[in-house]
Amino acid sequence: MNDEAGVMHWTVYILECADKTLYTGITNDLGRRMAEHAAGKGARYTKGRGPFRLVYSETCVGRAEASRRETAIKLLDRTQKRQLCMVHGTDALQSGILQCEQSCKHVETHEATLLERVHNTLHRTGHDPTVP
Repeated sequence: MNDEAGVMHWTVYILECADKTLYTGITNDLGRRMAEHAAGKGARYTKGRGPFRLVYSETCVGRAEASRRETAIKLLDRTQKRQLCMVHGTDALQSGILQCEQSCKHVETHEATLLERVHNTLHRTGHDPTVP
C-alpha cells in the first residue's frame, strides 16, 4: 500500500502457529503473505505449522524501517513478544480493529478485511482454505 507521496508501506507481523510458537515477518501485502503461509508457501519455519493466527501487526514506512522493527521484535524473548501482542495485538481489541501506535506509525487494520483478502487470494490462486 502506498500513500500520496508514493512511499511503500510494509507490515511487521507476528503469527501464532498451531504448535503455539510465534513467527515474526515483514511484507508489503499482508493478505497475500497470509495466503502464502496458509498454502505452505510462506517461510520455511511456518511450513507444516498451520493453521496460523495473526496476533500482531504494525505498519512501517519503507522496507528498511520494517526490517529494523522485525529485528527488534525477534530479539525479544517469548514473554516480551506475548506482552507486545496482548497490549497492541489483534486480540487487544474485541471489535476486531487493531489500533496501535508503535515506533513505525499509527495503524488501523480491520480483521474482517484481512480475512477476506486472504480468502480471495487463496481462491484466486486455486488453494482450498479448508484443506491444511
